[in-house]
Amino acid sequence: MKDVIARMIVTFVGSKKKVIVEVHKDASFQKFYTWYSQTGRDHKNQIMTSHRGYGIEPHWRQAFETPGLELVADRYTRTRRDVDNVVIKVFRKREYNRMLNCAPDQLTGGLPKAADIQGKINTYNAQRRGIPVRLPVGYLTLQKRMDLVNGGS
Repeated sequence: MKDVIARMIVTFVGSKKKVIVEVHKDASFQKFYTWYSQTGRDHKNQIMTSHRGYGIEPHWRQAFETPGLELVADRYTRTRRDVDNVVIKVFRKREYNRMLNCAPDQLTGGLPKAADIQGKINTYNAQRRGIPVRLPVGYLTLQKRMDLVNGGS
């Protein structure tokens, strides 16, 4: 509870099932909202995580609109017919507003990283051929990729 900044609870018509969406203080851009499912008073099971721009449609409007649990609730109630009630509780308002308005690189996880797809393809092809080749597999930031393309700097 101490690391939860805001919580949205969605209840359904004629059911004990609840969907809980939380924003934690160590949230990154890609894992900003954490979704849980709960039946009755049982423990909650994590369903998925979603990025900070979730709920803003079309996707190009994410640069112009402020994200938040209100938009997530609006999108969820538009897509589901059996929603009975939506309750949004903000426990730490200043920190919640700071996380919504800050740049993606200022969040805990930093900027999203591009995967080294070509390295993974080369490794897969080498394994298929039975050649033991060690290639650097991991994540390269966009700046490192540009340095590799431009010959370093």
